[in-house]
Amino acid sequence: MRKENISAEITERAFDFFYWFSRFEFSLKENGYLKYNNPGDRAEPGWDNFVQNHSDKYSLSQSATALIEQSPEQQIVLPGRELGWRPVKLDQHNSDLARVARLLKTVRNNLFHGGKHRGDCRLLSVREAGRPLASAELELRREHGEPIGRPWSPKHLSTVQLREFDNAPVPTDSPAGQAYRWFMERIRSGAIATNLNWPDMTVHMTRFANGRWKAGLAEATAKWLLTQLEDR
Repeated sequence: MRKENISAEITERAFDFFYWFSRFEFSLKENGYLKYNNPGDRAEPGWDNFVQNHSDKYSLSQSATALIEQSPEQQIVLPGRELGWRPVKLDQHNSDLARVARLLKTVRNNLFHGGKHRGDCRLLSVREAGRPLASAELELRREHGEPIGRPWSPKHLSTVQLREFDNAPVPTDSPAGQAYRWFMERIRSGAIATNLNWPDMTVHMTRFANGRWKAGLAEATAKWLLTQLEDR
């Protein structure tokens, strides 16, 4: 998703979440909840100490309950240095507050460091006689230092991933791999025409709309936790 395609609603939600999350971590440190305590150590918020001290007094709010039910996933490294997602393991977190804190930090990491689905990407299905063999994700990517306003051309097409339907990488010498390579060569040479006017479709896709909703839930939960800390 390019900056010019980000809606005002997404911008406002992202700002609000980072504002409340950052303010909460600031309040943790100001109230003595530190990850490290020795002089000269980095001043990092001590989430674990906060959870340990407040778990018995914490009760789930409606937003926190919904956040747990939605269970944001975390990004992981797959074989071949590919990226994927998996559910957050909450088995070792033995209180509601511990689970909420873990998921809040997951949402924060996903928004700040994790994968962001690009609205200007497209999915391609590789088929043989109508039978699906693999799926590819394509995106438009500029060369380093290339002017932003330059029109897109087939040379900007980049393969994000090519996967079989069990999520395994597609071997280059397999029928699907050979067919995909042939297709991309034809696209880049201009032998196959393509429309590179790719509007952002994520606002109409349930998966990514739900992701923004989860961020809103996390924001509401962070606000609630902060009010509890400030009332101490």
